Amino acid sequence: MESSNEGIVRWLQDNGLLKCHVECDRCHTLGKVQKRTSAIDGLVFRCTKGHEKSLRLTLPGIKFQGEIEIDESSFGRRVKQHRGRPLGMTVWVLGLDERATNRLILYPVEDRTADTLMKVIKRHVVTGSTIYTRWLGQLQQPVAI
Repeated sequence: MESSNEGIVRWLQDNGLLKCHVECDRCHTLGKVQKRTSAIDGLVFRCTKGHEKSLRLTLPGIKFQGEIEIDESSFGRRVKQHRGRPLGMTVWVLGLDERATNRLILYPVEDRTADTLMKVIKRHVVTGSTIYTRWLGQLQQPVAI
């Protein structure tokens, strides 16, 4: 029996919304969907040499322009005052909001490194847009898209 994520991925592939095979950025061989417990959704594209790529980086991009607000938040179980057990996992979600239209995209990310955040920004924000955020210090560089 397949998990719900595997069923969703199969449906997306059958309907042409998700590629069945993705070319590896490092070795340029084809990769296919495989299980990965440490990934947010439990699945990644893995090439024949073992390089991995998130499924989310292969989805069609939505482009925002103009004034964009970006913020991140953590979702998961939190233990207060060391009582109880911290079951489950914590997921970081990056949110992009286009001020003019109030369009919003929530993007789960594996980590909050500058590389990961810049990939999402470059993928979803049109060149010349103004970005408002409170964590620019984390990027350690000016945001030039």
